[in-house]
Amino acid sequence: VILIELLDDYYEILWKKKCEKNAINFSDGERLALEILYDIDKNGSIIQSAVAKELSEYYDIIMIDEYQDSNNKQDLLFKLLSKDSRNENNNIIYGLNAFLVGDVKQSIYKFRLANPQNFIETLANSVQFSYENNAANTYIHLNKNFRSSHQVINYVNFIFGNIMSEDCGEVNYNEDEMLYFGA
Repeated sequence: VILIELLDDYYEILWKKKCEKNAINFSDGERLALEILYDIDKNGSIIQSAVAKELSEYYDIIMIDEYQDSNNKQDLLFKLLSKDSRNENNNIIYGLNAFLVGDVKQSIYKFRLANPQNFIETLANSVQFSYENNAANTYIHLNKNFRSSHQVINYVNFIFGNIMSEDCGEVNYNEDEMLYFGA
C-alpha cells in the first residue's frame, strides 16, 4: 500500500512538472486520449465512453497503415473509435469502419513497444474476404509483388520459408504468407 501511494505521489509530481514545462510526450498523449475514450462498466470491462461512441459514429472509416507496428495503447484507441466494437462475448474488437493494412513480417518497432501480436490476433479472429460471406471482420492477403523479379521473389521465399515460424518470426511462412510474382 505504501509503495502504491508513493508511486501515485511520484506520478502526480511528474505530471505537474511536465505540464509546467510543456513537456508532454507522445505516450502521455496516448494515455490522455484513452482517458477520454474509455469507461469501465460494472463488471470491470473497458467500454466506449460517450465521447468514443460519438466519434465512432462520426467517422465513416478509420484507416490504419503499418498496423503491425502499433502498440497496445494505439490498438485500444483504434478499437474504441470504431463502430460496433463489441463481439458476442462482449470483448472490445475492431468495428465495422476499421480498415487495417500491415504485414507482421515487416514489424520492426518492438523496441518502441509495437506489439505485432495484436495484428496476429486480429487476423486470427477474421475470415478471408469473399463476396459470398458477410462476416463483419474479413481480411485480404496482399501477397502479389509487382516490383521484384521472379529470382528475387524465389530467393525471399526460400530464405523466409526456411527460417520463419511461429517460434521464430511469429508467423508460419506458408503459401498464405509467400510472395507471388504479380508484374
